[in-house]
Amino acid sequence: MTAQVIVLSHDGLFLKRIWDRIDAADRKALTIARIDQTNSTIRPWDIETELQAAYQAQRRALMDFYLRNEGEPRDVVQKIRPVLETHYRRLGEGLLGDADNLGGIVLKIRTAGTAHHLYPVCDKLEELNLYTCRYHHGESPNYAAEPIDNAELQGYVSKTLSITDG
Repeated sequence: MTAQVIVLSHDGLFLKRIWDRIDAADRKALTIARIDQTNSTIRPWDIETELQAAYQAQRRALMDFYLRNEGEPRDVVQKIRPVLETHYRRLGEGLLGDADNLGGIVLKIRTAGTAHHLYPVCDKLEELNLYTCRYHHGESPNYAAEPIDNAELQGYVSKTLSITDG
């Protein structure tokens, strides 16, 4: 008997968490790629390369907004969380897992206490989490209508970059 599961999502990080939990021999990543206005095709997707590129693109967008005020503010604010989550999951040294969102990261660091090497950034992460919750579809029912103050966003982008080696 053969079992097959197909997972569809627009969230690459969610797909990566599933990808990492499955044996290499038992998984395959595919994407639906647009050919033109009315046609699409299914092709292999290099999830590892694509998501690393996504993280770098998100950081670049934050940097462009910070340095040159370039970018759509709503798009920029929605890049803060994934940049922080990706960066701190990498630094979590066994404490943080691929499934941890920003709020979970803050909670785990606080619980680990002052001896944990990430504890010094915990207050900043919590502040950034509270700010970005207003614009995150899973946290706020009015996220799309929430007004964005450019000066405030500039400050939060600056904090994000400063605590993620930027």
